[in-house]
Amino acid sequence: MDLSDFIHHLKAEFEDFHAVNLSEQTVLNEIEGWNSMHILLLVAMIDVKYNVLLSGEDLKGLGTVKELFELVKHRANL
Repeated sequence: MDLSDFIHHLKAEFEDFHAVNLSEQTVLNEIEGWNSMHILLLVAMIDVKYNVLLSGEDLKGLGTVKELFELVKHRANL
């Protein structure tokens, strides 16, 4: 798993709310249209693609896409 693939998966998951400009520095809760539904979609996508289950507490402590990637990478032991 690398960061560019991870960002590509995020973009595909969230194309409905114009998250096409995602980068590793993107602050998750500052994405236009970001809400609890998108958090659930994010958790589901990460569970399916990376076999990593995240909690709301996990996500509350994250700021950027890169921080999310690092957490998923660590939990997946990749």
